[in-house]
Amino acid sequence: MLTAQGRADLAERLYPSGLRLEEIKVTVVGDDSHPRDLVSLHRWLHSDPRLVETVRISVPQPEPESMGAVANSLLVRFPPSNITSFSTSLITWLRSRSNKDIRLLLTDLSGVTLEVPSQVIKLPEDAVADFSTALSNALRHR
Repeated sequence: MLTAQGRADLAERLYPSGLRLEEIKVTVVGDDSHPRDLVSLHRWLHSDPRLVETVRISVPQPEPESMGAVANSLLVRFPPSNITSFSTSLITWLRSRSNKDIRLLLTDLSGVTLEVPSQVIKLPEDAVADFSTALSNALRHR
């Protein structure tokens, strides 16, 4: 287990700039990503009562002369008190995709992006808790 200082150091190394919390766009990317993954993540986050009112699917504007657009991200708005729930839910969902090479990109309105890599799937349980704490801390920093 990491100490409190170790967690802060890990958060700073992984995510040096932090994100603003007004709104975060969550995108599922990777060689094995599929639009169903986005729907699955949306349902997963909605299963947490603290997050149910904060998540919506984002569909971009269709290109001219196209038949429509496909949802490509989730938009999440939440108060700082729900950061830990959000981080834990993201990591738990990603770990449930153990047979896929996918990552999560978290982007704030200013364009700062954090990546949650698929390697989190292979972490032991105590390291997952530390990673979740580091991600939560990074989301809190501005």
